[in-house]
Amino acid sequence: MNTLFSTFYRLTLFLCLVQTVFCSAQDIPEAILKMEDSLLNKFAISKNDTTKIDELYHLSRNIFDYDLKKGMKYINQSIQLAERIDDAYGKMAGHQLKGIILYYMSRHDLSQEELFLAIKLNEEVQSKRSYASIYNYIGMNYSKIEEIDKSKTYYEKSLPYYKMLNDSSGIGNIYNNLGYMLFKRDKYEEASDYLHKAISYYKDTSYIINSNINLIHIDLKKEQYGQAYDKLTYIKSLESSLHDFLDKAEFYYLFGLYYMDTRNYENAISYLQKSLELSKERGISDFVKLSLEKLSEIYSFKKDYKKSLELFKKYAQVNDSISDQQTKKQIAQLELNHEYDNNLVQIKHEQQEKKMWYLIFGLSLFVVCIVLGTLYWLQKKRIKITKEKHVLIQKNLKNKLQDSTSEKLKLKYELNSKKKELVFKNNELLNSALEIIKNHELLTQISKKIKLTTSKLEKEENIKKIKELDSFVKQTMNLEKSRKEFYGNITELHKTFLFDLNSKFPNLSSKEKELALMLRLGYSSKDISILSNISPSSVDMARYRLRKKLNLSSDKKLQDFFDSLSNTHACTDVA
Repeated sequence: MNTLFSTFYRLTLFLCLVQTVFCSAQDIPEAILKMEDSLLNKFAISKNDTTKIDELYHLSRNIFDYDLKKGMKYINQSIQLAERIDDAYGKMAGHQLKGIILYYMSRHDLSQEELFLAIKLNEEVQSKRSYASIYNYIGMNYSKIEEIDKSKTYYEKSLPYYKMLNDSSGIGNIYNNLGYMLFKRDKYEEASDYLHKAISYYKDTSYIINSNINLIHIDLKKEQYGQAYDKLTYIKSLESSLHDFLDKAEFYYLFGLYYMDTRNYENAISYLQKSLELSKERGISDFVKLSLEKLSEIYSFKKDYKKSLELFKKYAQVNDSISDQQTKKQIAQLELNHEYDNNLVQIKHEQQEKKMWYLIFGLSLFVVCIVLGTLYWLQKKRIKITKEKHVLIQKNLKNKLQDSTSEKLKLKYELNSKKKELVFKNNELLNSALEIIKNHELLTQISKKIKLTTSKLEKEENIKKIKELDSFVKQTMNLEKSRKEFYGNITELHKTFLFDLNSKFPNLSSKEKELALMLRLGYSSKDISILSNISPSSVDMARYRLRKKLNLSSDKKLQDFFDSLSNTHACTDVA
């Protein structure tokens, strides 16, 4: 059964992956699609669940830069598989990456939930690199929602882990993030300190250039043009290392700003024109817009208003285009967020439904155990009573073979023995009656709880199953076999009393005789109602009718009357 379930689970998961691939292959580089196909093929033939978790994780890691929706699907499937086999590292890494994807979906609240859960799961795994990355992204989330103090706290929490790992790029990134955060708050001096620290740790030229670009923004804000020029000259010497076209476009733009602020308009136009051409070629719309705006301003300063107007019209056109693109992007983002929320609601609903099935199964199992336990106990009691009767018969046969003197002594001994047995059997009958009463009350409580559960269910199929279970409990509550055995035993044990009662009051019905016997044994109306499977009010009515047939006054107790009726007998007959 487990093998069949495992095979079915793997097949379903693989089909979901295939569907995910074919549903969204647009705008993803061919190299990434080939990698995706390769990992899917490995996934299909792999029999190791841990390997499957890693492959799903790497699929999500490599593809979410191009398709957040697919990245989210893959990581959710990785987390589900990790939870099914209780893979601690797989669960931690899955929730960490899910938090990162939600960050890029701008779902910063949900991202924080996943990242904090990843921290909790990492307490078992103790991955320093994961702690460093998780704290860094928590800081980035707080930075996005303008909670700067909290952002700084988590950046600083991340820093010691990067230092323990001796990860110079990680340390540099934290200092760069802190510097950029402070720059946004116009704290230029502190920002500059952090950015210089970042440069001191960086070994990669592209990272060094990025931090220097941030420093140039600060220098231009502070009108420190000499320092800005030095940094621009330094970056120009590394221009061959500017492989990132975004950095190169920004570099040309900053050079243009510098020359514009220093009134060297010809050089400013030259560099802004370079930024514009590169941005157009590479589709970097932000710097197309910024370059056109500054070029229009320069030609206005030069009083070439025709050229200024021409460039401004282009700027306005690009700005409108960017606004449209941003609007479309926002709509796509909202649709993605809506779909994610719907999936979240569906998962929660499925979890609630699963809990309800577990509850129904647990109640059913509990009821079955109670019924089977009661039947086993009653069967054991019946066998015990049969054995005791058999022993007594054998003793009686042996006594008849004794001589008359021995027989008298034996009879005297036997009389005492029977009195003790009577007390013992009366106690056994009392216990048997109490057990029937307890089981009846327990089953009644279970029936009430089942009705309460039924009222909270929504699906018709679940309600039908609960009602079937309730019907089964009510049938079990009859305990008819136990009652018949109980009445048979007390009738046999007290047949002398019943004989005397029948002799003096022959008009009594069999039910009235049973009632008289149970009253003599001291059972309450509630106990009699359960043992007879009738209501307490019916017992009271039966007592009233019995009193009338016996011609008893209201001040005379029925139990006292029945005790006086049997006082002439030294002992009740025992079979």
